[in-house]
Amino acid sequence: MKKIISFFLIFCSVMYSAKAQNEFIADNSDLHESTTVGSNSNQVYFRFISMDQSNYINQIEASEAGSHFLGETLAKKQYLLKKRYTYKESIAPGSSATKLIYRKPDIYFSVRKIEKYLKTELNKEKITSEVAAQKLNKVLDVALNVLEEDTEKLERRILSVNGNPSDLLKIFVYEVELQN
Repeated sequence: MKKIISFFLIFCSVMYSAKAQNEFIADNSDLHESTTVGSNSNQVYFRFISMDQSNYINQIEASEAGSHFLGETLAKKQYLLKKRYTYKESIAPGSSATKLIYRKPDIYFSVRKIEKYLKTELNKEKITSEVAAQKLNKVLDVALNVLEEDTEKLERRILSVNGNPSDLLKIFVYEVELQN
C-alpha cells in the first residue's frame, strides 16, 4: 500500500511540474520572440519613439561637456547621457555625503562599454573614426530616447550577451529602431 501511495504522489508531482513548465513557457513566449537573434543580424527586435535631442544638445556649452575622441557633438551627447541617467542622493538625512544613483544601469553601463570598445577598435585601426562616430551616435540616440520607455525586454537582451561589447554594439545598432 505504501508503494502505491508513494507512486501516486510522485506521479502527481511530476504532472504538476510539467504543467507549471508549460504555463511558464506560454507566459513568456513574447520574450522568446523579441529577444532571440536569428541568422539575420540586421533584424529589428525593439522599436521606440524617437525624440529630437538637438534642442538639449545645443543648450550644452562645449566647456561644460568637455572633449571626446570622436568630436564635440558626441561629447555633448555623452554629457547629456550622464546628466539624465545619474543623480545624487543623500546617504542619510542631514549628512553632506551623497551617493550616485543610476537610472537603468544596464543600459547606461552598456553604452560606456561600447564607447570603450569603439575607442579600442579605433586605436587598433580596425575601424575609421567616421564609422566609430556613426555607431556611437546611434547608441547614444537609442540610450537618450529609451530612458522614459518600458525597456524591460531590451535590458534582458542586454544581459543575455554577458557584457560582450561587440554584441552590445550589435544590439543597439541593429536590433533597436527609433521611429519618428
